[in-house]
Amino acid sequence: MSFPVLVHIGLAVSDIARSENFYTAVFGFGRDRELKLSGDQVQGLMQLEPKSDIHAVYLTLGSFTLELLVFDPPGKVGAEARVFNQTGLTHLSLGVEDVAATCAQVVALGGTVLCHIGRAAVLRDPDGQLIEIMEASAHEEIEAGRTARRKGAIA
Repeated sequence: MSFPVLVHIGLAVSDIARSENFYTAVFGFGRDRELKLSGDQVQGLMQLEPKSDIHAVYLTLGSFTLELLVFDPPGKVGAEARVFNQTGLTHLSLGVEDVAATCAQVVALGGTVLCHIGRAAVLRDPDGQLIEIMEASAHEEIEAGRTARRKGAIA
């Protein structure tokens, strides 16, 4: 294995059970593991004020791991105001089989569809996290181009 390697992306949520259900039902993530730590155990690493206990659930999709985190006491709740051009992590992007069907599931499970254009859509999860989805065929075209560019760089 070569390093560095992406281990996971953490996402703070307000209701861990609701978020786990959303990501597993809509996108097919699977539950990997769960972790509960006291504020005293994580304070040195996370530097939270006030100290907060954490409950984490790790979900996997292929080799990607999404860490859902809920804090007690909670911090600032909601990501509704985040926009794409705001500094920091802007969104998750996921390939799906059917954008329209996925949009319907998102709404049924408490999310919001902001925009659906052709083979892509922009959504918010129940806590307001931005998610871009694209049909698998569009993702496959992007990956084919990436593979071709890599081969060109090697040749």
